[in-house]
Amino acid sequence: MNKLQIYKASAGSGKTYLLTLSYLKTAFKNPDNFSRILAVTFTNKAAEEMKTRILEKLNELIIKGKNADYYSEIIKESKLKDEISVQKRAKSVQNQILHNYSAFHVNTIDSFVQQIIRAFAFEMNLNSSYDVELDTNKVIDELTEMLYASISENKELQKWLIQFANSKTEDNKSWDFKKDIKQLAKELFKERFQELYTSDIHKFNKDELSDFLTELNKIKKTFETQMSVFAEQYKKVSEDSGIDYTSLGAKFKTISNHFLKKIATEKKYDDFTATILSAREGIENWYAKSATKEVISDITSVYDKLSAILEDYFQLFESNHEDYYTAQQIIANFHSFGIINDLAGFLPDYRNENNVLLISDTTLLLKEIIGNNDAPFIYEKIGNRFKHIFIDEFQDTSGFQWENFKPLIINSLSMGFKNLIVGDIKQSIYRWRSGDWKLLLSGVKNDIGTNFIEDKTLDTNWRSLENIITFNNTIFEIIPQILQNQYNEKLKEINNTIVKEALKDQNYDRMLIDAYSDQKQKVPEDTDKKGGSVKMYFLEKDDYKEQLDEKFPQIIDEMIKNKTKNAKDIGILVRTNKQAKEITELLTRYQNETSDRAKYKIISGESLYIENSSAVRVLTASMKYIDNPKDTINLAQLVFEYQKLNHNMTDVNKVFLSLHDESYKQLLPLRFFNDFEIFSQKELFELSEELISIFNLTDKTREFAYIKTFQDSLAEFTRKKYSDLSEFIDWWEEKGKNTSVQISDKINALT
Repeated sequence: MNKLQIYKASAGSGKTYLLTLSYLKTAFKNPDNFSRILAVTFTNKAAEEMKTRILEKLNELIIKGKNADYYSEIIKESKLKDEISVQKRAKSVQNQILHNYSAFHVNTIDSFVQQIIRAFAFEMNLNSSYDVELDTNKVIDELTEMLYASISENKELQKWLIQFANSKTEDNKSWDFKKDIKQLAKELFKERFQELYTSDIHKFNKDELSDFLTELNKIKKTFETQMSVFAEQYKKVSEDSGIDYTSLGAKFKTISNHFLKKIATEKKYDDFTATILSAREGIENWYAKSATKEVISDITSVYDKLSAILEDYFQLFESNHEDYYTAQQIIANFHSFGIINDLAGFLPDYRNENNVLLISDTTLLLKEIIGNNDAPFIYEKIGNRFKHIFIDEFQDTSGFQWENFKPLIINSLSMGFKNLIVGDIKQSIYRWRSGDWKLLLSGVKNDIGTNFIEDKTLDTNWRSLENIITFNNTIFEIIPQILQNQYNEKLKEINNTIVKEALKDQNYDRMLIDAYSDQKQKVPEDTDKKGGSVKMYFLEKDDYKEQLDEKFPQIIDEMIKNKTKNAKDIGILVRTNKQAKEITELLTRYQNETSDRAKYKIISGESLYIENSSAVRVLTASMKYIDNPKDTINLAQLVFEYQKLNHNMTDVNKVFLSLHDESYKQLLPLRFFNDFEIFSQKELFELSEELISIFNLTDKTREFAYIKTFQDSLAEFTRKKYSDLSEFIDWWEEKGKNTSVQISDKINALT
């Protein structure tokens, strides 16, 4: 059995070089091999880039021979005799790929999954004409509408929703739960929910759930009642003794407040201070060393009774708090369980009525297929037997995805073929899609067996300069240790021995340190990688926003004016879209305040939405008016957008006045009104071409990329749907307007 190669590859360490070289070396051994290689990554863009790079490097080998990248590695690995032999083999591989391009399997994981599911459509009782629905927000909207439509007939659902509304008002939030329901519905598409749902958790009947809830409420009420008894007992002893607990020192006051306030009124049963914990150890911990004889005497008179209450309280808490807090958390989210269970119940109807599979369904279906069939049969069904599997960005692979690839990889390894996975734990960004970086850290080794794993690290950073590499090495050495220490301190606070031991068995007490243990990078030898700059600005927490607004634009301005950096080479990273928008507005405002400041363009995700293009807004406004000419709002929007596009009148009041005296006809091209009657006869794409011509949008060179993207979206819509203008407008408002244009610009503000 061959060994699975696992490469840890930090940014700039040559991951793309490695993958391309591995592909070419494998293909060079036999030109037919290329069709037996499956290389998968996470995005279409990454897959296309890898395909392009492979073809480019093949062409380079053909033209440059021994002067090409990869030449020395390939001639050594392939055992070809000379330069001419390498060039001939490169030409042969290139021809094989170009003449059998459909067998060039550099795909996304989702596309590979689709290939297998379509091959097994009959066995899975799927309609062969099904579509894959990628828009989960659309599905969520329709599922929630189905949920609301069922309220009148579903008494249990009514109860769940009322509880949901009550829980929100108790937290001082609006009772309106529509947004919360949609947020809850997102859980349907996550692997952790699917795993629970397929384990028959949804088969609990309503009586069983009701009985379970009753038992939970009983556990909660019993515990709280017993705690209240301790508080009442403490209060009675204090009052009967006639002592004023507030005058007997800070320690006695703290102990008393724990019972009379935290337990009696706030229900904070686990808010233990050091004073409360030490009070169990003896009377000397109930008063200060400097306490007077009178204070000591008063405390001594009640100590036996109060300390007995304290001990009973601790014993009850230690033996029952886990049940209590578990019940409390389940009760708090019980309505959510009921609601999501009902939402999940609508999914089969949604799939059948729309003849779709959800993108989240596919991995689960593949898991079922692979679990019931061996690798050779699966390959037979899809018409290709893959010998080699290369997986890129493995840190973002989910548990289900790994379960699907695992038997295929094991089968390949058992036959002596090469397989590799490449990833970087630090770059794990797809947790929202159930990506599990722990697979790269230890999961794969546990599943395949350490004897069949070949661990490798790409430890040289070919991209960054020396000072940046040194800075990163320092950060990744220090911070994991600090965070691990903090985590381990929290670990000590866990009272449940079973939970604590389970976490230790899974190495949670050193997981962060292990994850970053091999992250140190080297500076390449014999290259000009000296220099580089890292500057850190520490701002006061209280007014950091004001300081940031003042300093940040100045830093950018100085870099561009002093020509230390070109604007196109500057990237700004923030955590949220809101912050990206704020930074964009800040920099735009700053550079326009005075004429002596550097001028540059800023591009962000929001500015790339085609709905923000003036030309596209003219197109969509004109289409809305054509679809419904009786709606004067559509006409007003068209006039406004067209005038704004041409830097003319943008006063909304004047626009509406023009509708009353029909002067609006002078504000739009005459041809638009002359040809109006024939617009309804045109196909959608033809209509867009006509409108682009009428409004002279081809003259707006800065809008070209947005117009082209709009027409691409229009063509894609007509390919999937009927060419109906009303349907297109609905689709545009629901989804299409969020399409982004792919262009490069000067400064990028990214999340």
